[in-house]
Amino acid sequence: MKKGGVDFESQKLIFKISTFDFDQATKGFELAIETEVPKPEYTGKPRGRRRRQ
Repeated sequence: MKKGGVDFESQKLIFKISTFDFDQATKGFELAIETEVPKPEYTGKPRGRRRRQ
């Protein structure tokens, strides 16, 4: 991957892996770089048990 110019050591990358039939006896793997999914927006809902008052 370094020869292809992918800087995976200093960047956070997400890979999607899929398989394909190269020929009858050989399976191949394909890596595709995915864009990072942003975190969902904060809804403001409290988590956990309710506090006693």
